[in-house]
Amino acid sequence: MNTRIQVEHPVTELVTGIDLVAEQLKIAAGQKLSIRREDVVLEGHAIECRINAEDPETFIPSPGLIQHFHAPGGPGVRVDTHIYEGYRVPPNYDSMVGKLIVHGPDRATAIARMRVALSEMVVDGIKTNIPLQQRIMRDQGLGRRPEHPLPGKAPWPSARASRSRWAEPNAVRPLRPSHVERAAARPLRRTGGADHRA
Repeated sequence: MNTRIQVEHPVTELVTGIDLVAEQLKIAAGQKLSIRREDVVLEGHAIECRINAEDPETFIPSPGLIQHFHAPGGPGVRVDTHIYEGYRVPPNYDSMVGKLIVHGPDRATAIARMRVALSEMVVDGIKTNIPLQQRIMRDQGLGRRPEHPLPGKAPWPSARASRSRWAEPNAVRPLRPSHVERAAARPLRRTGGADHRA
């Protein structure tokens, strides 16, 4: 069993509206989960870009002093990071300095939001892989509907038809009001140089 939370957990949080870290802490404290498997409903499409302190062409790490930092924002945009202006990225650890995650009602909207968010993100003083992420998000193949990984299987269902993998077969659950819009409307609180939703 893999008991650690995945780096990509914000994608799951945005399409389900469930705070996975809070649920994990409840379990660690001996409490029960606040949700049941059958309550999990997928809504929309989310994309995550890891922001690394590295050269976008050679992938060589780029430690150093961050001279200017601006995080993007707006509906359906989330930034998980620990960096701030004046932070020194050390050479000793993983080069990831943040995660940029977007959510939208469909894949096309999520891609459009990610393109704008990447264009708004500023990390000066070190090299980052933001230019590489921008090139990936402009790739024409990215906008096509993903094929099922198994030959002969039907394409992935649309977000409106998706349901929990634990749900009864053929049972389509109704969509809940958008948890992303509710989260985006909450004020940000500042903690240790990173913005967090209250």
